[in-house]
Amino acid sequence: MIRNSRYMKNWLKTMNSRRSKWPVLFALMFAVLASCSDRKEKPLAPLTYLPEATVGVFYDEPLGSLEAEKQTGSNFTPIGEPPPGMSVDGGRGYLTGTPTTAGTYNFKVERTDPSGGGASADFSIKVS
Repeated sequence: MIRNSRYMKNWLKTMNSRRSKWPVLFALMFAVLASCSDRKEKPLAPLTYLPEATVGVFYDEPLGSLEAEKQTGSNFTPIGEPPPGMSVDGGRGYLTGTPTTAGTYNFKVERTDPSGGGASADFSIKVS
């Protein structure tokens, strides 16, 4: 009986030391399974910084990747307000106009294509 109890104590000690590894292994397994899921989430669009504008000076710049990927007949619509005195040219995909107020402005532009596709991007411009 003494021998069996010693055996049981050693066995329990071994199991306890092994058991402490299970939470780590479980967390690792969960992380791997979560990263392999079939969910397709939209990636966050990075903020696009436009070249700096100057108050009172005419500005005419393309809207980066939105303008580069446009199709014939694409339409650009601002969501939010571009800087005062400036507007989004809906047919060309350009930010154009003469800014009237200094500051940093953030706005979003959505491109819709004749084929039904489209995209949107966030923009930031500093007016000095």
